[in-house]
Amino acid sequence: MIERMKQMKGRICAVHARTRKGKELEKEYTALSKEVKKCARRDYRVYVDSTANEAQIAANQGNIKGMFNAIRRLMNNVWPNTAPIRDKEGKTITSIEGQIQRWKEYFEEILNTSTSPIGKEETVKATLTPPLELPISVRPPSKREIIDAIKTMKNGKIISQLKC
Repeated sequence: MIERMKQMKGRICAVHARTRKGKELEKEYTALSKEVKKCARRDYRVYVDSTANEAQIAANQGNIKGMFNAIRRLMNNVWPNTAPIRDKEGKTITSIEGQIQRWKEYFEEILNTSTSPIGKEETVKATLTPPLELPISVRPPSKREIIDAIKTMKNGKIISQLKC
């Protein structure tokens, strides 16, 4: 159908558009254009329905990942391409397990922790300092403080800080 449109467009260009034959060709081209658009809408509708059915089947089966992947395709969300992960020597890691292991090593280095029970025992415990006492009242507000706070408000907005 698209090829027919291209041929029609070529014939319209070949014949001067102001002639009777040119006007007839333009009408035929317009009709073909409407038909192509209608077919495209129909095909898109079929695609959306099949993807929605796929998401529904995945949800019924409890396949959450499949359901959300189908929903992402419907929403036209494209996953960003991620940069390749490299090991300590600079070689690219291709396996998923290797990438997960490398991330684990990376965060262990960053956080200076170990997942082995021996490493946990050997870590130095930080001495905890008691929390600082701040001059903040923790008692409930008095009736007078509530009245003062309401008076300082204008149209539901606080003008200045409340006194505690």
